[in-house]
Amino acid sequence: MLEIVVSIAVALASLGPVDDAIDRARAEASSGDIEAAIETVRDAREQHDDPDLLYVEAQLQRISNNCAAAVPLYEEFLATDPPEEDRAEVDRNLNDCREELGVTEPIPAPPAEPPPPVLVEPPAETTPAPVAPAPAAQGPDRLGLGLWIGGGVLVVGGAASYGAAWGLRARSDAGDPTLDAYLKRERTARTLSGVGVALAATGAAVLVGAAVRHVVRRR
Repeated sequence: MLEIVVSIAVALASLGPVDDAIDRARAEASSGDIEAAIETVRDAREQHDDPDLLYVEAQLQRISNNCAAAVPLYEEFLATDPPEEDRAEVDRNLNDCREELGVTEPIPAPPAEPPPPVLVEPPAETTPAPVAPAPAAQGPDRLGLGLWIGGGVLVVGGAASYGAAWGLRARSDAGDPTLDAYLKRERTARTLSGVGVALAATGAAVLVGAAVRHVVRRR
């Protein structure tokens, strides 16, 4: 169980200048030396302003039964606005620690920002524009049809990839026989999630282009 919990923190860590420190902390925690792992992460935090180090230390503090130290680290990590798929897991761990400390209130949702005021200007006086002759009838828009189909395929593919990522994340920790197997599943899920978001965003942009083209052609 210790290796699984530590692997969650490691899986969230992106490759970069802090990767070596996180690898050392993982090795120390896996060998049972949690205090050494915490010191390794703290030293890295003094040199690098990386939010992943906050979450790694919070996880290490939690598995060492020090929720009093873990809670402010979780909260500081959430203040960095992590990705939504990471935030759900952090919220769950933070609430577990708060319950252990006797604080049962859930994390309040951030207040919704009020919409900007809409300024309505009086219509300007304009002279009627000359009536243009009706445009000649246009043939079928094959390019527009291709954009609709292509955009739809990209959105569906993105949704499928994102769904596959969540499916991997939803599997029980007990299903991974080793730490490396768990890390491999987490990295695969992150890759699928990123690909899904990219495909869906591209597909949405293509669909918007198709809609604009359709409106322009109807004028």
